[in-house]
Amino acid sequence: MVAILELSLPLSPKKTYPRLCARMKRLNLTRLLFVCTTIAFWGILWFAMDHGNPLKNYTTKSINMKDIDLRVIVIVYNRAESVMKCLSTLNDAEYLGDTVHVDVWIDRSTTGTIHEKTYQAVSSFKFLHGTYQVHNHTRHVGLYGQWLQTWQPSEDSKEIGIILEDDVNVSPFFYRYLKAAHKKYDKYPEINGYALQSISIKHAGDAGHLKAPLGNAVFLYPILGTWGFSPNVKNWINFLKWFKMASKKPNFKPIVPNILPTKWYLMHSGRGPNRRMWSMWHIHYAYINRELTLYSNSIRDGVGFTVGRAEKGLHYKKAAEISVGPIIKTWNTSYVMFPDQPVILDIHGHMVSDKHMAWGIHTK
Repeated sequence: MVAILELSLPLSPKKTYPRLCARMKRLNLTRLLFVCTTIAFWGILWFAMDHGNPLKNYTTKSINMKDIDLRVIVIVYNRAESVMKCLSTLNDAEYLGDTVHVDVWIDRSTTGTIHEKTYQAVSSFKFLHGTYQVHNHTRHVGLYGQWLQTWQPSEDSKEIGIILEDDVNVSPFFYRYLKAAHKKYDKYPEINGYALQSISIKHAGDAGHLKAPLGNAVFLYPILGTWGFSPNVKNWINFLKWFKMASKKPNFKPIVPNILPTKWYLMHSGRGPNRRMWSMWHIHYAYINRELTLYSNSIRDGVGFTVGRAEKGLHYKKAAEISVGPIIKTWNTSYVMFPDQPVILDIHGHMVSDKHMAWGIHTK
């Protein structure tokens, strides 16, 4: 063995060692280049995959999206505990045996990141009554994108859609009411949607909360309610088309005379558009088209089919100590004793005879 080792030694070290060093240097450079190329490849692949943007269906049941009866859209940014409260109430609701799908949309920060705690929370949720998907926006879209990009039904769609911000809870009977309301009033062209909330101001600034006289199951009002809003499909599609065009006008502001939302919108606008109040665009569109929103008069008793928790966030600097108004926990058939022509309240909360007067426009 020793002899063999001796025979294998280089006879001329001075000539061989520099060659060996050069060979090793080339080998090390090749290996380094390979490692760097590999790291770069996987890094590019990682970002190309949009690791934070999976689309997951957390049920084993698959359905044809055209067969959906109810689509619930829950929008959230970074409030994990809040959105789980909302989702929990959806599990506690009844759906009359209908086909239900829930979409949760998570917005990104202005730097493009997804709130990990929120993503993990909603990804672990199990919806008990149908299918469920979690969507991560591919960029920061804000409240405008959350409200205006997450439900875009086709013109022949038969599904009922409802949009919920994460700090909204639903009544166990919200869908029973909503289904009946859509069935009764979807063919009324002036009704742009259905508000489910338990309380509302009078938007002209009058004192007290909005309510219709006793004996009215529902009423019509010029301004939508955003604590659970279910649009009429045709009106919503037309509104989205109008918004796409109107929002491109650099100096256009969607103001409406004599209402508080206009003051709030202008207060935060500065030199550009107000990025907090997407609803001002809907209000303006309803104004120019003389549209109205249907409210349940359960609001008269301070109860509703949704309730807002006023969590700390864009709208509130700190969380409210209690939810705003109690929620309906017991069904009463009077909730759906719908008249053919609901009474109309104007922006002051007064009864008026037609939709023009509801906006404070008096016709001869």
